[in-house]
Amino acid sequence: MEIKFTVNYTDDEYLCAVREKVEQMPNIKVHTYIPFMMLVLVVWLLNYFVLLDSWWGMSLSLILALYAIPSLFGRYLTPYIGLFFARKKKLQETYNFSINSEKIYRYSQQGVIEILWSDIKSIDVTTKNYFFNLSNGSMLLPKSRFSNEQLQWLNEMILAYNK
Repeated sequence: MEIKFTVNYTDDEYLCAVREKVEQMPNIKVHTYIPFMMLVLVVWLLNYFVLLDSWWGMSLSLILALYAIPSLFGRYLTPYIGLFFARKKKLQETYNFSINSEKIYRYSQQGVIEILWSDIKSIDVTTKNYFFNLSNGSMLLPKSRFSNEQLQWLNEMILAYNK
């Protein structure tokens, strides 16, 4: 079987995909909440020992805040930041995909990308997307673009790949 389809990513599809990819990051909660907790602890300790008013106490607090506050909100802002940059190039193009049991082809204005199933590092299956992870990034395929028969065939191919 061969699957052929065309994708012109919408903003909603791209936001959903980035959100799903961010949620798959290992230790995402550690990188989100620990820096902010460290900031609160350091500011509290500096204030407790009356060192917050010193130049180095303020500098330390500011440096920690410059890392901790974006980390706290980065999980939620990352999809919108990614969308901002993707609108310039990626979301303006139309991608034509062709998937068979040997290769995946992607045709776009940038040219043709031909990927063997053996070249794929891993495949992440989320609720709304497939992420084919390559050595130089991920290729996103929204599940909404497939028919039920195509989804079943692609899931069988992914199971065979994972064995």
